[in-house]
Amino acid sequence: MHLTLRDALGMPATYSETFDRKADGWHLRCGEMVQPDGSEPDFSATPFAGQVKQNAFNNTICILAQQGEDGFERVEYDIGSLDSPMLGWASELDLPPALMAGP
Repeated sequence: MHLTLRDALGMPATYSETFDRKADGWHLRCGEMVQPDGSEPDFSATPFAGQVKQNAFNNTICILAQQGEDGFERVEYDIGSLDSPMLGWASELDLPPALMAGP
């Protein structure tokens, strides 16, 4: 489950994983976005610049994938939310509680 952030951000970026859990055919990963050299991205020239200016952007990404015939396939992703997108996904997609449980 590889996500290229270049299209979403308009610049090269990756993420440093902070959460990784699988349950019942689902895979949830979250992390902090970083530039390829490991430094924090400058979002001022991205589609999220307005949100950053208004302090309405968090340097995070969450990716939700579901097991398919060829491995995990991305179902949802969220960039920069101040709250957890997982709560909405849990109710919309009837995700297993084990996927959302604390550490």
